[in-house]
Amino acid sequence: MENHPLKFYQLAYQISDINNMILSNDGIDYFVFSFYSAEPGLPLQLVAYARTNNGGVLSYSAEINLLAAHGHSVLEVNGPVIMSNNFIPIEAVKDLIDYPNNRGVGYVVFTPVLNDNKHVYYDLASHKLTEVGEIKTPGDSTNPSPPATMTVSSPYLV
Repeated sequence: MENHPLKFYQLAYQISDINNMILSNDGIDYFVFSFYSAEPGLPLQLVAYARTNNGGVLSYSAEINLLAAHGHSVLEVNGPVIMSNNFIPIEAVKDLIDYPNNRGVGYVVFTPVLNDNKHVYYDLASHKLTEVGEIKTPGDSTNPSPPATMTVSSPYLV
């Protein structure tokens, strides 16, 4: 049997897209990311949605953002893998990008990781563009949708 690994890009989410998603979705409490395939054989990407909670009524944004490939870093998975939606609380994203000021943050990089339970999730880092180069600030990680709740320590995951 021929081996055809699944490939997951390292991705970039532009700060302008993040800000627009926050501003256009009143009551946003989470960003939700679904896997996206442009065509067979290419590494998988993510589509971003806003989840809103207005008075206990949950809904998802009609607006979506496709996260662009960033660099050449790819995670290849040759065995079992669970690809569920990933989510991250809005407060974790706001802290990472210093919202609403953004202070030079240009984009957030999503680096794919495979956990011991075979769920794909992403480590996040903001990238600030300065006169002397780029400053990378590590942030929180996305959480694969329940029941895959991770054991990563985070003040935002309750």
